[in-house]
Amino acid sequence: MKKYFLTLSLLTMLLPSSAFAISGACSYHNGVNCTASPNYDGNVICNDGWTNSSVKYVDTEECSDYINCTQTQYNDLLSKYGINNTKQQIIDLQNQISSITSQASIDIENVVTACAGECPQRVITANQQSIYNKAAAQITLLESQITSLKYTFNMYIDLVNGECKAMGYDRVQVVQMQRLLQHNQEIEAEKEKLLQEKATILAMQEVEQNKVLQPVVEEKPAIVRPKPEIKQVKNTTIPTSTTSTEKIQISTTTNYVEKVKIEPIKELKQPFFKRIFSFLKGLFR
Repeated sequence: MKKYFLTLSLLTMLLPSSAFAISGACSYHNGVNCTASPNYDGNVICNDGWTNSSVKYVDTEECSDYINCTQTQYNDLLSKYGINNTKQQIIDLQNQISSITSQASIDIENVVTACAGECPQRVITANQQSIYNKAAAQITLLESQITSLKYTFNMYIDLVNGECKAMGYDRVQVVQMQRLLQHNQEIEAEKEKLLQEKATILAMQEVEQNKVLQPVVEEKPAIVRPKPEIKQVKNTTIPTSTTSTEKIQISTTTNYVEKVKIEPIKELKQPFFKRIFSFLKGLFR
């Protein structure tokens, strides 16, 4: 327990003292806004919203009273170290001393009354001195207890104030860390925005560069070729020197070259002409 008290005492001694506090921060910006807590860099925020001060919040004299625990936390610390009980014990002892002093005064006066003028002065003085010495011994014992309790009380009060102050610094640090995190997130978001804008600009420049490097090709009008005329094949009859006829088939292709297909002459099968032909052949033989 003593080691714990010593550690807390050292912590209290190491905490920044108001003796090193800085006064006059935000002089040209309507003073320090202590209720706003520190900025992300630990510096003060001015009443007009200016945040570029170089003065630390924890070192500012104006904000020293704001670096504390809450009232609930303070009451919990008082209960933790029994401050109220110790204070009540001191009050009770002081009341006892007051009571002994009052009673001793009454007893000393009663010595004279009890003698009714018949006691010698030396006896009266001796009795009064005895009452005084007895009361003084009691008061001395009680004052010794009070001194011990006051020492404990003051030590506990210092511990309470030190821990309360430490809680205040913790609260200030938490606020600062939250604002620092938010500040870093804003910076990252701004960087991302700039990168996207840069990427867009580079892409546009690349498109423009490609347009310059590509040769200009003139578009030639397309040649429209007429569709070939498809003619139907017609059967025509070509007369010959004989009465027989040959059927000639004429076809037209897509290259406009006409082809004539001649069918072979069929063998004459008429018997009359055959007899004449045989007769003439025998005659000239």
